[in-house]
Amino acid sequence: MKQAYTLIIIGSLFTIWSVMIDNIDLLNSAMGYLIILLGIIQEEKQRPIFEFRKAKFITIWLVILELVNPFLIHIRPVFLTLSVLKIAISLYLYFCLIKADYMWHPQSKTRIYLQRYTIIGLVYLTFFLLLHPFPQFAYLFILTSSLYFTYLFYILLQLRKKSSIY
Repeated sequence: MKQAYTLIIIGSLFTIWSVMIDNIDLLNSAMGYLIILLGIIQEEKQRPIFEFRKAKFITIWLVILELVNPFLIHIRPVFLTLSVLKIAISLYLYFCLIKADYMWHPQSKTRIYLQRYTIIGLVYLTFFLLLHPFPQFAYLFILTSSLYFTYLFYILLQLRKKSSIY
């Protein structure tokens, strides 16, 4: 189970960071989601919870969206719509992963992670929607996204640590 969360964390890093050389993304988000999918499959084998099955299908959809996205970058409204859709779907993906852990080991700490993640994730999505048309407020979005991703990795590391106990 610890290895599964390690894969999920590594895949999440791939989806966040972008290393570009000559317009080629070396850390493609689709590869990151495939690594996350491997971690989810390992977790689902050990803990057959419906939330992992949902997370698996959500991850497959995110891989498809990431593969289609580069071809639509020149069509601004479609690209923006896909960006919002990707953010919303990835928020739900991580929600399912945290909820699956809570369903397997119902602890108040994991419930608090789930509640706070939901609030921070919705604030992150709201700031993306509101601030995207206003580049002068980009620093607010950067601050919000930094808070979101820091808390997400904190939760994933805590779940990884907790999974090594069981």
